[in-house]
Amino acid sequence: MERRKDHRVSLARCRQERIGSDAPDLWRLSREQREWLTSPPDSKHNTPFTENERAAIARHLDAIEQWTIKNHQLTKTHAEYVRAQIAYLVEAAHRAPRLDWKTWLRRRLSASCSSWA
Repeated sequence: MERRKDHRVSLARCRQERIGSDAPDLWRLSREQREWLTSPPDSKHNTPFTENERAAIARHLDAIEQWTIKNHQLTKTHAEYVRAQIAYLVEAAHRAPRLDWKTWLRRRLSASCSSWA
């Protein structure tokens, strides 16, 4: 029981710290996009992004890029790598259908995270 209480306190502290920061709320974004994120790979859903969706993707990825570079002690090389990966994903949203782009997103973010871990 004590462990559960500690867990709630930790979650509350994390939420409180996030509120006071400029970090993107990735949990909120993922909840909003849950249907898309969990959609099965079905070709009828593999449609191009709309202009509004591409603009939202660019804003969200920019926020992630800025927060990552600001809050992690990345070397210049790692920061440039993160910027290049984000730029690639923003550009790819203009030419790739959504399910293909989602696969690229997973691969690029995974590669970025493991490159500085």
